[in-house]
Amino acid sequence: MNQTARVAATPATTATTPGALAAPRRLGSPATATPAQPRTLATPPPAATTATTPGALAAPRRLGSPATATPAQPRTLAAPPPAATNPNTASTEPRRLGSPATTTASTQPRRLGAPASLPAPAGRPAARPQDAAPATPTQRIDALYAKGDYAEAGAEGLALLEKAPIDAELHLKVANSLAWSGKLQAGQAQYRALFDSKVDRDARLGLANTQRWNGRFDLAMAGYQAVLDRHPDDSDALEGMRQSRLGLAPRTTFGVEYTTDINPVERRGATLGHRWHNASGDTRYEVKLARHDDSIEWEIPPLSIRDPLPIPRRAETSRQSLSASIEMLGHPLQPQLTLSLQQQSAHPPQPPLPPRLAVLEAGLLQERDDDSIFGSARIKLYEWPVWFRAGRLDWSHEALAPRAALRGLVARHSGLEAMGEFDWGQLYGQLDYYGITDGNSISAAQLRWTPSWRPLGARWRPLLGVEFRQAMRPAAEYWSPSLGHGSAYAGLNGDWSLGRWSLYGSAQYGTPLLEESGTSWSLSLGGRYQFAEDLAFSFGFWRMSSFRDNAAYSARTANLQVEKVWR
Repeated sequence: MNQTARVAATPATTATTPGALAAPRRLGSPATATPAQPRTLATPPPAATTATTPGALAAPRRLGSPATATPAQPRTLAAPPPAATNPNTASTEPRRLGSPATTTASTQPRRLGAPASLPAPAGRPAARPQDAAPATPTQRIDALYAKGDYAEAGAEGLALLEKAPIDAELHLKVANSLAWSGKLQAGQAQYRALFDSKVDRDARLGLANTQRWNGRFDLAMAGYQAVLDRHPDDSDALEGMRQSRLGLAPRTTFGVEYTTDINPVERRGATLGHRWHNASGDTRYEVKLARHDDSIEWEIPPLSIRDPLPIPRRAETSRQSLSASIEMLGHPLQPQLTLSLQQQSAHPPQPPLPPRLAVLEAGLLQERDDDSIFGSARIKLYEWPVWFRAGRLDWSHEALAPRAALRGLVARHSGLEAMGEFDWGQLYGQLDYYGITDGNSISAAQLRWTPSWRPLGARWRPLLGVEFRQAMRPAAEYWSPSLGHGSAYAGLNGDWSLGRWSLYGSAQYGTPLLEESGTSWSLSLGGRYQFAEDLAFSFGFWRMSSFRDNAAYSARTANLQVEKVWR
C-alpha cells in the first residue's frame, strides 16, 4: 500500500496545500506584527481593521499532499493573493510539494495605507436614464474608487493613462487602486511617476507602504525618511517608520503540529526558530531547531495456509534537525541558502516476524541511525518573480513516509515557480522534479488562477486551477502514481477581522483528470490573535478527502504557534 501526505514547514498557499497557521510566507517577505494606523490621503476610508500578508509568490506545494487542499490566508486586497506561500511569516524552509502545510507563518494587522475593510464591489454605476449623458472616463474611475471597486478602477485607470496624462490626484487614485487590488508592481510604477508632483508626499508614502507589505522594510524606511525630510512631523510617515523598525526587529517563534491520514500515518512535531536582519535590513537570517516523530501501521497480506491472517506491522522514526538560512533581499537575484544538520533514527517494524518470514523485510526495512546534511538554494531569475530552487532533501520527511526512513531514502529536488499579475487576475505556476535514491522519480506541476473578479465581495476570492503528479514507477513506501494523478479544482478563500482576531477559511472541490485520480474536497480554518504589538498566537486546521492508489484517502492536520518580537 502506498502512503503519503506531508506536513509542510512553510505556501500555500498554493492551490493544493492545507491551511497553515496563517498565510504561507511569500517569497522574499517576512512576517511582521503591525498595528492599525491612521489613514493618509493614499488610504480609502477606514472601517474594521483587517489582517494582511505581504505579497509575493506562494510557497511551493510539498510532495504527497492531497490535490485539492488550499490554505486560505488572512489578507485584504492590499496584498497580492498567495499561495503560503511561504509564503507573512517568519522565514521558513519553502513549503514542499503536496503536503499539509504547518508553516510557522504569521500575518499582521492592517498595513499603513491599506484599505482597512473593503466594501463589497458595487459593480458598475447604476444605469442612468436614457436622456442622461454618459459619465466621462475620469468620472467613472472616481466613482469606482469611491465604491471600493479598486480592481476595476485600476484597470480602467491604466488604460486611460496609456492614452494621455491625467490629473495628479486621479493618477494617485489609480496607483492606490492598483496597489490595494494586489497589483503591487504596477502600483509602484505609478507612485514613482508621481514623484515631485502636487501629490508627491502621498505617492512616496504609497510606494513605501507597498515595499513594507512586501517585506522590504529597509526600502520602506528610506521612503518614509524622504517624506520626513520635507515634513518632519508627518504622522503617517512616522507611523510607517515605526512599523518598519518593528518588522526588522528580531523575533522568536515556537510551534507544534499534528498530522494524520487514513493509512494511518501520524506525525507529531515541534519547532523553535529565531529570525533577524543585518544592520542595513537587506539580509535576513534564521536558525531553527525541530523535532518530528512519525509512525505508520500496515499489514502484510495472508501468505499461505500456515499464515492465514494478515500480519500487523508498525514502524516509527524520530528526526531532530538544526537548520540555518540566509536570504539576501537586496541582491538582484535575492538568493536564499538553507543548510540542515539532521539526526534520524528509524526503528524496525514491530512485532518481529517469524524467522521463516523475516526475508520479506531483510535489506529493505531495517533499523537505521543516520546523521546527514541536507540543504536547498533559491534564486530569482527575472524582475517579475520567477524562482529556481534546487536541493537535497530527506525523502521520508518530505513525503511523510516513515517506511522510506527505514530505507534511508534521499531525494534531489529542482523546480521553477512563477507568478504574473494581469488585469484579469493573478496566475501562478510551479514545476518540480524529485529524483529519489531508490531509482524512482516524481514530477509534479500546477497552475492556479486567482481572478480579479469578486462576485461575493472583496473579502471572498475565487480560484481555479489544475495540478498533476507522475511517478516513474510505483513504490510501496510512498505515494507514487505511475499512471498519473491529476485534477482540476475550484475554490473560495475568505478572511475576516474581529478586534484582535484575524480569521480565514477556505473550501475547495476537485474533479479527476487522469486515471489514478478521483473527486476530492478540502476545508481549512485558521487565524491569528494579537495579544500585543510584540506577541501573537496563530492556529490552523485542515481536512481533506481524495482518491489514491485506487482507494479513498483522507488526511487532517492542526498546528499552533506563538511569536515574540524583541524590541
